[in-house]
Amino acid sequence: MMSAPEKDRVREELASGRLRLGWVTLSDIQQEDDDWVRLEAAGFRQDLRLLHKAYTIAVPYVPGLPITVTGLVDGGGGDITVAVYVGAAQISLRPLKKGEMLRIPTP
Repeated sequence: MMSAPEKDRVREELASGRLRLGWVTLSDIQQEDDDWVRLEAAGFRQDLRLLHKAYTIAVPYVPGLPITVTGLVDGGGGDITVAVYVGAAQISLRPLKKGEMLRIPTP
């Protein structure tokens, strides 16, 4: 979901060792109600609709700097309910309000 120049920048920075590529798995941990979040890291961002079924995306990041998860849209269920997964373990984040941010540490 990046433009061609952004993809080129990621490739260059991965090759130089400045960036790494991580895999983030997300889901809506309650009712699939059209919640959206934004993932940001290393100057890149992606807006994602949360589905009840977990899915995985690639995220470029700078080692030691966090990946930010920002609540964008509460689809009507009472807050933005999101989980991230580390390996097979589900980590349920506290429900987010629109505009609220959480940071995920990186290695």
